[in-house]
Amino acid sequence: MIRILVEGVAVGDDLKPSSFPIMGWDYADDEPTPRSIPECGINCVAFVPETALDICQRLSLEAIVHDPAITPARWDQPFRSADSIAALTALVKRVNGHPAVMGYHLKDEPGPDQFAELGKAVAEVRKLAPGKWPYINLTPGMGEGYDGFLDDFVKQCHPTILCEDNYPLGQDGRYSYVYWANLAQVRIAALRHRLPFWTNTLSVARMTYAEPTPASLRLQVLGALVYGDRGICYSKFISRELPILEAPILATGEAARSTRSSRRLRPGISCGRCLRCLSRS
Repeated sequence: MIRILVEGVAVGDDLKPSSFPIMGWDYADDEPTPRSIPECGINCVAFVPETALDICQRLSLEAIVHDPAITPARWDQPFRSADSIAALTALVKRVNGHPAVMGYHLKDEPGPDQFAELGKAVAEVRKLAPGKWPYINLTPGMGEGYDGFLDDFVKQCHPTILCEDNYPLGQDGRYSYVYWANLAQVRIAALRHRLPFWTNTLSVARMTYAEPTPASLRLQVLGALVYGDRGICYSKFISRELPILEAPILATGEAARSTRSSRRLRPGISCGRCLRCLSRS
């Protein structure tokens, strides 16, 4: 496994987290919420307003900054650079020197028709904030069409990292083979373009997806790491925006008291902690 990781990840990443990144995914905008995150082994968080950066610094959390003037209010709304770049430029100038800033939230799950517009915003981040992540999360897929999707994204957006969500566990208990096909294609694309990649995995039951078990979390996280993943995101780690049964951080901002939730997360988090040793060597 170590040999595969070295071949798959030691390439061309200009974003260098201080340790192996384990991200809690969704909005954290008050002190109780981010304060609960490190207790679960998380060391970075998406997404926070600029007003929460001091909190993140006190807790040794790196953060993807969210500004509603930049990112569409809904994931299915298009990104328009004309509406966003002025706000993005102003945000970068205000907060880029803050030690908690890891990157800037641009868009979740864009279609190819938005790549050209997103490329303008990525260029702005890379110009004004070199080394920071212009954060775009992609949809999963497989087949020749997905290869073209990834190549078009890289060519038009010039990202620093490939990041995509991939949820394999259905409510019928089956583990989708698409997970492995998708990881293989993302890995190959990352190597082809000399980029690191991250996987956004599901930590709660949601829509048509089943509640993860310790075994299924281990399989997802270890599988991603074997394919060369450089960062693990847990979605939805915070449930204020979309309350979900037993999300690790509840809609109230308190850590979930369910021992089942804690057990469910520890397998994946411990995998990430082990990988920190590899990332230093």
